[in-house]
Amino acid sequence: MNNYIQSASQLDLFITTPEQPKKTVAVETVDAKAYEHIADRVINSSPNPKYSDHPDPDYYEKLLNNKLIVIDMGAGSATFYDGGLTDIQIEEIRASKGKRKNCPIFDELKKKYKLTYKGLLELPSLFPGHAIVGEDSHLGVPEGESLSQPFSEEKLLKFYESCKENNCALRLFPQKQTPKALKKFWQVLDENKGEYSDGFKDDYTDPIALRAYLLENKNKLTLKKPKDSFEVPLSLKEGHEFTKCSNKILNIHRKTYKNGSLMGDIIVQLVPEIMNHRFIDVNGDRKDYTEQVLSALNLLTIEQYKERGGNKAGLKCAFRTTNRLGLKKGDVHRNNVLTCQILPTLLMCFIGEVKLDEEGDKYVKDTPRLIGENKDRLPSWKWAKKHFLRNSPHRHKAGVASSNLKHWGLKPFVRKKYEEETASRLPKYLAEFSDSQHQFFRETRTLFNHKIAKLVFNYLRQWAIKKYNL
Repeated sequence: MNNYIQSASQLDLFITTPEQPKKTVAVETVDAKAYEHIADRVINSSPNPKYSDHPDPDYYEKLLNNKLIVIDMGAGSATFYDGGLTDIQIEEIRASKGKRKNCPIFDELKKKYKLTYKGLLELPSLFPGHAIVGEDSHLGVPEGESLSQPFSEEKLLKFYESCKENNCALRLFPQKQTPKALKKFWQVLDENKGEYSDGFKDDYTDPIALRAYLLENKNKLTLKKPKDSFEVPLSLKEGHEFTKCSNKILNIHRKTYKNGSLMGDIIVQLVPEIMNHRFIDVNGDRKDYTEQVLSALNLLTIEQYKERGGNKAGLKCAFRTTNRLGLKKGDVHRNNVLTCQILPTLLMCFIGEVKLDEEGDKYVKDTPRLIGENKDRLPSWKWAKKHFLRNSPHRHKAGVASSNLKHWGLKPFVRKKYEEETASRLPKYLAEFSDSQHQFFRETRTLFNHKIAKLVFNYLRQWAIKKYNL
């Protein structure tokens, strides 16, 4: 039994537990440590800051006291988990690889943790004083065409009120992040290959993995709170309309930028000025972020391009390095500077309107994009990041601009910066990152979202103000 427990501990990459002194135990003796709840061990594994230091002290306090209920929904019913399984039971599930046949633990899960939708709405009265977490797509959105939203606005608001009455901190987890938690928690070691398998997904086991993830990352996560009302404010409606128009503008740009487009032409003209500009956060920490900005935009001078290995190193220069086909050395290299999606994505916040030409083809008209009730102002950084760029885990259907910044701006910048600083590469998937790599990712993401993107946004905004005399 003791050997099995040690092996099980090695399988558990997701939960970090303090190393315990080894004991000599008879084979028939059961180590009491094996029956300790995983949540208890996570909570006691590291020092925690004071409640008041956490952005959400009510929720955080409940997690520190192991008062956490996690809900999942699907196939017309719901499941939940309160931390009531032991290590051995958890490892029994892991060893099953998600296959329920001939695995008695799944019968126990079904008996103990399966709920009807009606029963789910009664959870606050059954677990007063607990934190309750469910995916935003299930508990944060009223019923619609998808079966993942089974509750009406009225039922959701009553559920929210019941949580308040029973001192329950209801929080909503971004559904796009769920696979990250599941993948790593349910991995199984293949001793022959020395590799870990991918995790598995099951309505009964998902809440177990997500609960462990929330406890392990309680000092790092701040979850979304439920709405007081489902009425859409005017600012959000304006943001949705702005996003729809932006999708069209960016799609046209993507089709036409190589041969000539409004935004492409403007960016080519702006590149020399951008590369000579000092990007200083004058309204923040007053630090100079010019080097980081130009790195994120992939803008290299000819000298930098050659010094760092040029084409052999996989680099692209912002300027032409030779005379060719009527193009002179030192001219801005159109394709190279427009490959990065950050500049067109942010420039589009201030310029462009989709029109039809005489032949019925769409094009982007050179005109300012104004917002507000009277359409009299350009978007500010505060408005754009909340209603348009959506720098949040809750970015479902956020549009092309938000996707561009994340997938073609942030991700390449993080990986490039990590390779430059460590001479090694990050794993392909976030779930495979080490603790130090996670820390690096979070710090670099903050740098990109709150410094680089903001500084470039405000630079282009000032350019638009001058261009259109606003």
